[in-house]
Amino acid sequence: MGGQDLKQPAVQLYEVLRQFVIPTLHAESCTDARVSKELSQYQINALAMASIEEDAEAAIALTDAWIDQGLDLDTLLVVGISGAARTLGNWWDQDEISFFDVTLGASRLGQVVLHAHSRPLGADLVLSIGGTCPVLLLQGPRSQHSLGRLVAAEVFYRHGWAVSSEACAINEDILDTLANHHIDLLGIGLTGGYDLNALTGFTRECRAISRNEQLLVMLGGPPEIMDQDLVETSGADFASCNAVDAQSMAAALIKSLPRS
Repeated sequence: MGGQDLKQPAVQLYEVLRQFVIPTLHAESCTDARVSKELSQYQINALAMASIEEDAEAAIALTDAWIDQGLDLDTLLVVGISGAARTLGNWWDQDEISFFDVTLGASRLGQVVLHAHSRPLGADLVLSIGGTCPVLLLQGPRSQHSLGRLVAAEVFYRHGWAVSSEACAINEDILDTLANHHIDLLGIGLTGGYDLNALTGFTRECRAISRNEQLLVMLGGPPEIMDQDLVETSGADFASCNAVDAQSMAAALIKSLPRS
């Protein structure tokens, strides 16, 4: 009985974070007002263009120069890489580039992320929650590119998480992983046209089979499909269209969970 009383404040804190603080942070993260002051749209366009140049190393050379000038890696990943990917998509929609260019650009931007992975971790980016937390990031079945998952994986890694990732969300192997290994956070990437019923069923199945009874479920994807109604309907804990904000939300929830 005494143990339950000690856990009650932590349970209340978790509920406050999940119901009020996290939705507010999510809404802010998906607004245009959060464009970084450290990368202009001109620079983002330059990175998009560099990713489809004949020189395969042009995008890496450009981003290396930015980092040498003091750009932090979180901004490069979330504002630069993600922004350049959206720019490529917009250019394709406007028939300014081909689908081949989009695919090439996404691949080159992925190489930039892998190149950034070789840089040393900053001591200020280590997650201080009493140990390394395992996170499993899944790419939605309708997604044509893995760039978003790659960016999210790198952001979480650089903040001290033990990251694993898979290309397809609904898979028996995923359920086996959750059943046999302690996973603190399950991240599911979504794109347009996802099946809400399948997502809701999968979320419930993951929670039911998870070895960790306090498994957190996170949804990620573009701003136009991320909203609080989706979180509540699907049974997830929170959603974010920004990997840096997602990491912060996840860390806050992890810290608030009652520990046995």
